[in-house]
Amino acid sequence: MLQRAITRDELSIYIWQDTSLYKGRLYCPHCKSKVTARKGKLKAHHFAHDSLKECPYSNKESPEHLGMKKNLFNSLTKRYSAVQIELEKSVVPNRIADMIIHGKKDLIVEFQASPIKFSEIQSRTKDYNKGNYPVLWIFHVSRFSNAKGTGDFPREASVPHELLMMAKLDTLFIMNNEGKIKKCGIDTQRTKTRYFLKFFNVNIEADNVFKFNEVFQIKENDWLSLCQLSRDSIYSKKNLYYGYWLVGSSNINNESYKHKVNALYSKKKEVLPSKVFAPIEQIEWCNTHAEFYLFVRLEQGLNSTKDFIIMEESLDSKEVLEIFRKFKALSQFRSLEMEFKEVAASIEPIGLEEKNKERQNVYENKSFDCESNTENQYQSEVMTNETTNNKINKNLKKNKRNFILDFWEKLKKIVG
Repeated sequence: MLQRAITRDELSIYIWQDTSLYKGRLYCPHCKSKVTARKGKLKAHHFAHDSLKECPYSNKESPEHLGMKKNLFNSLTKRYSAVQIELEKSVVPNRIADMIIHGKKDLIVEFQASPIKFSEIQSRTKDYNKGNYPVLWIFHVSRFSNAKGTGDFPREASVPHELLMMAKLDTLFIMNNEGKIKKCGIDTQRTKTRYFLKFFNVNIEADNVFKFNEVFQIKENDWLSLCQLSRDSIYSKKNLYYGYWLVGSSNINNESYKHKVNALYSKKKEVLPSKVFAPIEQIEWCNTHAEFYLFVRLEQGLNSTKDFIIMEESLDSKEVLEIFRKFKALSQFRSLEMEFKEVAASIEPIGLEEKNKERQNVYENKSFDCESNTENQYQSEVMTNETTNNKINKNLKKNKRNFILDFWEKLKKIVG
């Protein structure tokens, strides 16, 4: 059902506005044929084509879907008088956007009150992303089975698959019958089909309410350009770091996958503050170490240890082992009174953007050898390091300052 018509001068007229001045002079914005406003008591108000020939863009819509578009349109135009909004407009081939909000960066809003496959959500989003449009998805509360007809935000409900997937992207927004929007978090699972839900208020009146993110799809190894309300997604590229855990000297590789993951999470808790929310994703198990994505909000800060490194850029396996070896040597000199986290924070950003793109494979069920003979190489390096410790100790006692400066120059060459 059309909620937008246009005049001969391409002026947009919406069905909830006064259309009496435009009788016989309104047209479909897609096929350009004449339309008439239908404002009866039984059906939802809409523009109907005068011709019996059906326009391919005049699909039927539920009252909930129509109401969602109207509610957000009125809410935004009331709060932001200068905002420019268009409904039901095609900006990429074969797609009609529910809403376009114009600004420094135009964005698409897609409303969903009926079932939809998550693959269709991905497909639509990618199509708009190709046109440089981020997408904000808003779902009607009736998508929760026990909320139909009530318009309330339920505390627990059966959750359809597409909503579960959006929640995993940290980008699930729900609107009720009154037009109130809340962010939804899926809490613990109560039964096979029902979940406990958490809803968070969205301050639509705040400045910079729309946050533009590239959000990581964990299973698909892909990024979607999505719009957030009020706060960035934790899975945004802005919050992505690369983590490395040295486990070559332990028996961790002989354990089950589940035990290894639990050990990694335990190590993360030791390193990071207890209240930091930092999900680990895409773990790759090597013979000597583990590599993974770590999503941490910037304001929460980061820590590292001599066997657990967090960096903004990715490293290959040889670079990882070399850094661990260097810091192991440095940590033996207690007289320096320097914590590893202070050292790690001083490392200049590593320009390895191309290497970041290569880290796109998930190995969940078995370990693998990241580099041929990497473990043997590491062990030989450790032995070589031990034989040279005495020489380094003597040099350090003579001139600690020169040692530190020389070490930094070598480290920069390694990671640079």
